[in-house]
Amino acid sequence: MPGDDLLHGAGFVATRAISIAASPDRVWPWIVQVGYGRAGFYSYDLLVNLGRPSTEEVLEEFQSLSVGDLAAPMTATADDRTAFRVASLDEPRSLVWSKPDSTWAWRLTADGAGGPVLAPA
Repeated sequence: MPGDDLLHGAGFVATRAISIAASPDRVWPWIVQVGYGRAGFYSYDLLVNLGRPSTEEVLEEFQSLSVGDLAAPMTATADDRTAFRVASLDEPRSLVWSKPDSTWAWRLTADGAGGPVLAPA
């Protein structure tokens, strides 16, 4: 996975994949806007977004990311303890977030039917 070279000897490693009936360029905008105070986490909003519903639309103000930017903040005060930094991105194929003790990689690969396989790890 992209970013595997960033963290050696991780205490926990997992790779998960899902298929989505959309092209990678249509999924990409949803990934880059993830985070508290942004689009949310598209998960259990009561637990991971303090009860605020995750957005149901692409938010233009969160569509521009660069290497080094804070990404996916977990709390209102986004800093290196409470958010990841963008370690690499290859729009719309891969995005890697990193912290000193963890990484999260997204790889979007079109499957044979034209949809991506979304693999956060």
